[in-house]
Amino acid sequence: MKLGIARAEDLGQVQFRDAWGTIERGAFRFAEMSPWGGITIALTVLLAAIWLPVLAWLLMGDHWLAATAFALLPMMLTASWYRGVQVLMAPIAIYAILPMIGNGIVRAVSGRAVRWKGRVI
Repeated sequence: MKLGIARAEDLGQVQFRDAWGTIERGAFRFAEMSPWGGITIALTVLLAAIWLPVLAWLLMGDHWLAATAFALLPMMLTASWYRGVQVLMAPIAIYAILPMIGNGIVRAVSGRAVRWKGRVI
């Protein structure tokens, strides 16, 4: 099967009615499918979470150039996705999504169900 990806952000829009539940369910299902998938998600979340402490460490050590580059890293990595002023919110989005993903992973590992749109998964 061939797979193609296309950007079509101008053709429509999507609104999360339940962002917490949607992201939690996605992390739950990904972690439930494969133990390696859960480990990958957990490592990615931990890697994203250390951004702010490392930035603070660089600033406290007076490494201004490295701190500036590191502060801009999440925005540079997500610039092609967000395209515009929204990219400035990428560091905040990293920390906003952590509890949602973490809860989905914990539920998958512990065997507890996830409620989404009134259904139990």
